[in-house]
Amino acid sequence: MIDDAQVEPLAHALESDPDPRNQRLLLEALTHLALTPAAWRAASWLARSALRDLGDPDQADPAVLELAARLPLRSVRDRLRHLASDTEFPGALPSALALAEVGDPAGAVTLAEGLARPPHAESPSPPEAGTRLPPRADLARALARLPLEDGVLEPEAIRPALRSDEEGGDGLTRMWGALALARLGDREPLEELWDALVRPPGFLESLTRRPLFTSPPELFHGAPGFIVRELAGVRPLPERVVDFLRALRRQDYDENWTPRNPALVGDPRDARILLQGLTGEAGVPLTEEASEPLTGEAGGPLTSEAGGPEG
Repeated sequence: MIDDAQVEPLAHALESDPDPRNQRLLLEALTHLALTPAAWRAASWLARSALRDLGDPDQADPAVLELAARLPLRSVRDRLRHLASDTEFPGALPSALALAEVGDPAGAVTLAEGLARPPHAESPSPPEAGTRLPPRADLARALARLPLEDGVLEPEAIRPALRSDEEGGDGLTRMWGALALARLGDREPLEELWDALVRPPGFLESLTRRPLFTSPPELFHGAPGFIVRELAGVRPLPERVVDFLRALRRQDYDENWTPRNPALVGDPRDARILLQGLTGEAGVPLTEEASEPLTGEAGGPLTSEAGGPEG
């Protein structure tokens, strides 16, 4: 265990050399060290010190925010929540993304507002700040991984993620947006996602309704193991959504993943990837890579400034 006597020299070093790169290294170290309660009290001050310049857009470093979100300290988490709630602050979206990575929905409204902005919208920050808006697909992905079923958002807040290509949307953003909507009980986009993955080329073009996806989202063109791990970050979905997915599978495939109507269903590979990623039900093994144990980032329990677990 690291005690406070070993942490204090870091405080003096930062006071004499407040280089942002050193602050980032400090936060990264704190996410890996085993500290005593007294050391956590000292570390809390150090972490807040590393974040104190975030009012300056030049210091809104997403990597620093992500590291800070992983620290089990209430005061640091509260600081990030405050930053994420101030949509006038250039670092609001990176702060909300950092919170989402550890399962904290405090920045969900900010993420949804970022999705609702017109495509290619100008950043609200001054040009000299050099702050860039995160990709919309990242915002939709973060929302898909959050427990939105707890009433954090209304479905209308996420619908802008479903823009068509002609409206400035993209398949990856629409996929994550469909999964986020599924948490809120809106299953139609999820059905269209399934259709985009399992129907043969040209099938969607024959539908009378305008399809959400005209081709499988880009995510499904990558390595199966990576895809499954990405989708596993969305679990657990509400049981009603999982049941809906199982019904879609039974509609198109038998228990051995043989298409019930080969004329209407193409290669089942992407359907298996989607089902395994969202429900954990692999069915027929995908590949050796995809069958490896799945792991995901998760935030540990917050720690009070006195060093004990927080409620």
